[in-house]
Formats: sequence, C-alpha cells, structure tokens
Amino acid sequence: MNILESILAAVLVLFVVLLYGFTAVLGAMGKSPVRLKDEPPEEWVVVDGKRRKLHKTRAVANE
Repeated sequence: MNILESILAAVLVLFVVLLYGFTAVLGAMGKSPVRLKDEPPEEWVVVDGKRRKLHKTRAVANE
C-alpha cells in the first residue's frame, strides 16, 4: 500500500507542476487563462455592448 501511495503522490505532484508550467507559458505569451470571461483583453474595448479591437492611432487621436 505504501508504494501505491507514493506513486499516487508522484502523479499528483507531476500534474500540478505541468499545470503550473502550462499557465506560465500561456501567461508569457499574453494569453492568460486566469482572465475573467467578462473582462475583455487590454487590446479590446467594449463599444455599444460589442467588443471591438482598440486601434492605437484612434486611441491617441481621441485623447
């Protein structure tokens, strides 16, 4: 039983490490899986209830 518990613990630790690495890689690519669904990404803006891509030139011109 002791060997079975050791194997189960090793599999659980491996799963957590891989999950952490996967989220770290996605976060480095700018596609964070932690973002809330209702929160639009930084490069998107909500206009009239629709998500639109934020154009940097228009944003600078409107300021």
